[in-house]
Amino acid sequence: MPNKEIMLKLVLLGSSACGKTSLINQYVHHSFKEDYNTTLGVNIVVKEITLEDTDTLVKLIFWDIAGQEKYDLSRQMFFQGCVGALFVY
Repeated sequence: MPNKEIMLKLVLLGSSACGKTSLINQYVHHSFKEDYNTTLGVNIVVKEITLEDTDTLVKLIFWDIAGQEKYDLSRQMFFQGCVGALFVY
């Protein structure tokens, strides 16, 4: 068990159906789904990486934010505590 744990919140932003969810699924789960399911609001996925040389567990917490215009007003609340953003287009 690692001695240190780091949690990093990252948001993915982009238009609807641009590939945000597919990008996360490929990186975290090593999978790609042919069928398309719209993200409603936000989908949170965690990728754990162990840095053995420093005995540290890094948890990348990806917030896959829906790209539909109807979520524009609520989107800002998802940015709180975020350390980075990935823009997908």
